[in-house]
Amino acid sequence: MDELSGYQVDSCALHEAAHAVAAIEAMMLGISIRLRHDTSERGISTEADTLYSCPVLAEEPTWRLLRRKLLVAFAGPAWEAFKAGEPDECRPSLEVQKDDRLAAYGIIRKLIRAGIRGASLKNCVLDVWQEAKSLPSRCRQQIVTIGRHLEQLRHLDDSQIRMLYAEASFHSAQR
Repeated sequence: MDELSGYQVDSCALHEAAHAVAAIEAMMLGISIRLRHDTSERGISTEADTLYSCPVLAEEPTWRLLRRKLLVAFAGPAWEAFKAGEPDECRPSLEVQKDDRLAAYGIIRKLIRAGIRGASLKNCVLDVWQEAKSLPSRCRQQIVTIGRHLEQLRHLDDSQIRMLYAEASFHSAQR
């Protein structure tokens, strides 16, 4: 349990809420998050999962689509790094989050196949990590609000997530 904004919130729920917020920010559709013991598509035992579809935006190059997916994969570990006060490097957070790490590596392999290599690949990954690392401070209220509801309901669909995101954004703007 983490104490944020005066509430005790399950850390797994907050981790998944960070993925959901990143998915909204990355213009994903059909977002769904749930808390349950299961095995991921990568064969890793998990406590929760985030599902979404990644639409191709108008004339979007493949590398940009993959960059958006990488943002969502990095969001949970970035939340964990934020919570722990870790340095800006992504490696420590990804080492702990095995399923997120494998998802990120799969996306990075696709970036390589799309022609992004060397310094361009390194800069792309580091830029996405910095963007993911900024989410917890920029969207903390949205993450906490979604996390609290996820903890209570155990599953949130796209419309519920977007409503909670909008509501938390409105309340944050009022402050």
